[in-house]
Parts: sequence; structure tokens; C-alpha cells
Amino acid sequence: MPLHLKDVAARAGVSTATASRVLRAVPGVSDKARNAVWAAVDVLGYRRPSDRERLRPVGVVTLQRPSALLDATGDVRARLISRFAADGLATAVLPVAADDGPDAEARAIDALLRAGASALVIMTGRELSTADAAVRAYRRAAGEGIPVAVIGASRHAGEPAVPEWQRSLTRMGVDEAAAMDAGVKHLVSIGHRRIALTLPEQADKSGAAQGFRRSMAARLHIVGSRADAPVVVAADTVESGTQTAGELVDSGSTAIIAGSPALTLGALAAARRRGLGVPERLSVVGYCDVPGGESLDPPLTVVRVPAGAMADAAAGEVLRAVRARPEPPGRIAMAAPDLTFQGELVVRSSTSRPIRR
Repeated sequence: MPLHLKDVAARAGVSTATASRVLRAVPGVSDKARNAVWAAVDVLGYRRPSDRERLRPVGVVTLQRPSALLDATGDVRARLISRFAADGLATAVLPVAADDGPDAEARAIDALLRAGASALVIMTGRELSTADAAVRAYRRAAGEGIPVAVIGASRHAGEPAVPEWQRSLTRMGVDEAAAMDAGVKHLVSIGHRRIALTLPEQADKSGAAQGFRRSMAARLHIVGSRADAPVVVAADTVESGTQTAGELVDSGSTAIIAGSPALTLGALAAARRRGLGVPERLSVVGYCDVPGGESLDPPLTVVRVPAGAMADAAAGEVLRAVRARPEPPGRIAMAAPDLTFQGELVVRSSTSRPIRR
């Protein structure tokens, strides 16, 4: 049975912080409080975490993109830490910046394995690194029986067979084809025909572009490579998004689906620079919610990614695997090689019927 920190703390008559310190073997707690917490664990029917489980942290690697400050990475990270703490496990977080080099991901994984991590959660963009060093690091984790969950990378139609080194990973991702279709369907329903998609550079191999092209072909009988249904890959910055969206507007696009928070803000900036009202002259749909997007002028229509649900699922899979691992640790298999989540279209005021220019 999963251990719920609030229940243990309430039964023991201590704060949740004190209960968490006891479960993680953190010093500085009185014997009275420590005994009360363990008694509560027993009375509530929970299994006591072993010393190995309590002393080996869950390693979280956050692979930052240039627009990371605009993403929900911090919220997801905090949610993971809280979930693991509620189960009596500490969390070690290693951020990897976009400019740390191609082997930074591998170095972070190796560092956490050397520190004795009991499991790994990788928070990434839409693609896993295939650099030789990263592949070796993932293979090492699998060889040591370390469960690995990846948030933000899922398989899509047309992707090659799963490489051998990825078969022990659980990937939590969004059905990007369905997300693109939701955006296209909404824009077509209100009269748009010249719709463009902008994607950050690291997403150019994802299912978003394929999904957009299929949706445009199915709903408007437009071939995705034509000028009236362009897919443009750009650096994931507001500046690049502004330039890219400006070029699309100048070429006749009346609506843009922007594939990241930075590109979304860039599309809004491009409209302002040209004196074009949003949504009167340009409709904008953001893929991935922009923090505070509901308070922008105008409030932003988005395809929201269920980041919280993905974090909860990743934590659940990791905890299940950690609890099931034998002593001494051996090779394990995660329960689900891939978990795919659906985005949610949230219609606000940044989209409307197009006005002839």
C-alpha cells in the first residue's frame, strides 16, 4: 500500500515535515517523535521502507531548454519531490542547461548513479539524447537495475522501432498528433485556412509536425509542404519566435500554432510590432500552456499539456519499481514502456474568425 505522509503525520501527532524527516532517516528528530511516526506506519498497515530505500535518493535530471523559465519545469520538479518525500524518499536534482554540451545529460546520470540513486526521472524535451555517452549512461542504469522514467518523450507514428537501450525506460509523453489536430480543428471551425505551425529546434523529429500535416490534409485537403500550411522550425527563444511569426504573417498566415511558450510569446510580439490585433488579424494557439496565459491581453488559447498527471505517473512507476526490486538489486522491468497523455484544448480570446486584410 502506498504510504501517505499526511495520514502518518496525523496519526503520530507530528508535522508532515517531521514525519518526512523520520522516514528519510534525517537526524535531528526526537526519539519520541521518531517512535510515534514508526508506530503510525505500523498501525496504518504501511510497509516500512528499508534502510536501502530511505538512504538512496531518487535522482531527477532536468534538461533545460532556452525557454525553460517559461515552462512548468519548476512545478513538475516540486511535484516529484513532494511525491517522493511522501513515500519517505529523498530527491537529488541535477539541472542540465541547454549550453552544457552534448555529454551533459550523460554526466548528470553518471553522477547520480555514483551517488547511489535508487531510481532516475529524466525531465526532457520531446526527444531523448542519442549521443554515445548518453546511451552508455542509460545502459549502465539498466544494467544496475535502476528504474528510469522519462517525462516529455513519447513515441509517435512513424518512429523507428525502439532501440535496445530504450526498452527498459518508461516514457511519459503527449499524443502530439492529437494535440495538433485539436488546434487545427478549432481554427478551421472558426474559418481559418492559412494556418502555420512553429516548432522549437529540438522538436523537429517529433510527432507534432506529422500530426499537423495530416490534420491539414484531412480537414482542408492541403498538403503540408505547401506555402499555405507551413511548418517552420526555429530556435526556442522569444526573439526567434518573433522573427519567424513575422515572416509567416507577411506571407499570409492568419493563424499560428506555436510549439513552445517562447514561440507563442514571439507570435504575439510579431503581431504587436506590425500593428495587428490578436485575434482580429492573427489568431494564436500555444502548444504547452504559458504561465499566466489566462491573464495576457488577450487571454491565450492553448493546447494544455497535463504535466502534473505525467509527473504523478512517473513517480508512481518509479515507486512501484523501487518497492518491487529484490535485495540485492537485480534487473527489473518497468510496468509500462510508454504512457501517452492527451492534451486539452483551452479556448480563450487569442483566436477568432479571420478578418479579410
